[in-house]
Amino acid sequence: MKQRLAAVLFAYGCVGSIAALLWLSLALAPVEVHRPSLWLIEALFIIHGCVFVLTFHRNPGTVMWPPVVRGTPKRLKSAKLILFLSTANVLVWLISIFVLALRNEKSWAEWAVSPFLANCGLLSTIYVTLHWGFRPENLFSRGFLAFAANPFGAIFRRLVR
Repeated sequence: MKQRLAAVLFAYGCVGSIAALLWLSLALAPVEVHRPSLWLIEALFIIHGCVFVLTFHRNPGTVMWPPVVRGTPKRLKSAKLILFLSTANVLVWLISIFVLALRNEKSWAEWAVSPFLANCGLLSTIYVTLHWGFRPENLFSRGFLAFAANPFGAIFRRLVR
């Protein structure tokens, strides 16, 4: 059952990444495209939220399922690189929006929101794909996983010392 759930959520991440790339290409298109209805967007956010509830379980040290994809060193390096580039892309768009807003170029800042949101969707679906495909223990260090599981606890422990 857990292996089937992992395979389904891995497939969701793959399909979601393709959909996010399509959204990004439509957001960057020079022509106006038809916007989907609000109920469709809300439904997709609810589904995506449910996937994230399943993805971020509270016991990161326990192995709940074997990896869906065999993690060779080359594949793991590629996965880390893709995740890094996607994160950097989101940060570049976020900084661009702030810079455009500070320079009072509101029309460009408003235009940049849609590609930024598409890149956030792409980052989240890429993470879902890598999380369920390779397992977080194979992608991240033990220290990072402990910090990600309880960031406030890690910060407060350092402040108290």
